Amino acid sequence: GQQRNCSNNNCDGHTAQIYIYGDDNSVFGKQKADSSKTFNLTILNDDNVVDYLQDGNGEHTANITLTGAYGTDLDLVQHTNTDQSYTLSQNCQTSGGCTISVTQQ
Repeated sequence: GQQRNCSNNNCDGHTAQIYIYGDDNSVFGKQKADSSKTFNLTILNDDNVVDYLQDGNGEHTANITLTGAYGTDLDLVQHTNTDQSYTLSQNCQTSGGCTISVTQQ
């Protein structure tokens, strides 16, 4: 993960809360400048891959919960100067896993 802020003297701060209650999970992340970014992730199963980017001058929030018998590959991008919010409660029951790609620009 990486969090960056404070270009242009705007230092609202970023928050990432990540809870993993399973094994064999991979989480990558970036939250870049400016305005606050919040990323909340709860993983309650195995074999997930989560890659997220929240960027731009908008205040972005993502709340993600992953559950189910199989893992989910999730790619989330919120990249804009307009405030964006995304909430997902994923219960993957598909043999071989699930894939979700979200882009808000």
